[in-house]
Amino acid sequence: MLDKNLAYEAYESPAQLSAMRQAAEKAKLPFRYRRDMPGRQPAPQEGVKPVVRFSMPYKDLTVTDLILGDVTVKANEHDDIIIRKADGFPTYHFAVVVDDHYMGITHVLRAQEHLMNTFKHLGLYEALGWTPPEHGHLPLVFNMDNTKMSKREKAKVTRAAILTAYPTKDYAALVEKSGVSSKDLHDFMSKKTDAVELAVKLGAAVGAKLPEIDVQDFRRSGYLPEALINFIALVGWSPGGDREIMSREEMLQLFSLQGIQKTPGRFDRKKLAWMNGEYIRKATLDRLADAVDSFNAVTDTALRKSDRATIKELLAMYQERMVTIAEMAENARFSLRNPSTTPRPSKSTLKTTGALNSSAPSSPSSLPSP
Repeated sequence: MLDKNLAYEAYESPAQLSAMRQAAEKAKLPFRYRRDMPGRQPAPQEGVKPVVRFSMPYKDLTVTDLILGDVTVKANEHDDIIIRKADGFPTYHFAVVVDDHYMGITHVLRAQEHLMNTFKHLGLYEALGWTPPEHGHLPLVFNMDNTKMSKREKAKVTRAAILTAYPTKDYAALVEKSGVSSKDLHDFMSKKTDAVELAVKLGAAVGAKLPEIDVQDFRRSGYLPEALINFIALVGWSPGGDREIMSREEMLQLFSLQGIQKTPGRFDRKKLAWMNGEYIRKATLDRLADAVDSFNAVTDTALRKSDRATIKELLAMYQERMVTIAEMAENARFSLRNPSTTPRPSKSTLKTTGALNSSAPSSPSSLPSP
C-alpha cells in the first residue's frame, strides 16, 4: 500500500497532534486528519516514529445496509485513519478487513455504533481490490428508561450504595471488609475505573443489588437459559404476529434480517421474569432440578446442601408460582434450615413489645407473628 501510494507515513508528535485537535476545537470544527490539511508534518522528525495512515478516497461512499438501507457519508466527512501504529502493530480497522477477507466472511452484522467504521473499511476494501462483505448494523439495546445497557451500571449502583453506607466517606472499614485496596477503592469512587470485579466485590460488601448484565448474572439470578435465549431473541427482532414463547428450533426457522427493527430494542426485565415463569411452569421436575444444579454451581444458598429428592419436592411445591430459581431459594430457606433453639417469647413479653407497645390502637394485623 505504501509503494502504491495507498498509504503514507505521518510524522506528527503527540504534542503536535494535540495542538491540531485544539485548533479544530477552537474553530468549532471536527478534527479530521487528512493528507491535504494545513499544518501536516510530511517529513521525518528526530525522535518521532512515524505511523502509517490509509489514504482514504475523498468521495461519497454508500453502504447498502441490510437493516438500515442505503447510508451515505459525504467526501468531506472522511479522514485518513492510522492502519499501523508507531510500534509497528496494525490497528483494528486494518486488521479486521484483512482478517475478514482471508476468512471468507460474507456478512458482517454488528451494532449501529460501528456504522461509521464501515465506511473506513469500505475504503480499505476498495484500495486492496477486494469485494467487501455485506453489512448490517443492529439496533442497540436500551433499558426501559432509555439509558443504554452497560457494564458501567454495576459501578454506578455500587458507588451509590457505598455513599449511602458511608456518608462520611471514611472507607477504612470497607477496605477491610471487601479486601479491596485503598488505592483501588479511591480510583473506583473517583470514577477513574469502572472495573466490574471491583464493583462486584464492593457491592457485596455493602449489600448492593447489582443489575444483571453478564450471562453469569442471569444464571446467579436463577433464569433458565432457554427462557433467556427466547427473551433476548425478541429484543430488537420479531417473527411476526404475536408469537413470543418459541423453542430454539422455531426461532432458527423463523429468523430473518427483515424482522430486525431499526430502532433500539428495550430490555424489559418484567417481561423476562414473566417469560421465565412460563418456562418454569412448562418444564418437568427433572429439567428444573438440573437448572437448580446449575444455579447451585454459582451461588451459595440453602439449596446447595440439599439432595435432589428434596429439591424436587420443593420444586413441586413452588413450580406454579415461582418466577426464578433464586426466588424459590429465598422462599424455601425456612424449610431447609435447622429449627431455632431460641425460646419463644411469652405472652406477657408480647404484650410489652412491638405493635402493642405503640400508642396507636392495635389491630389483629399489627400483632407480631407467633
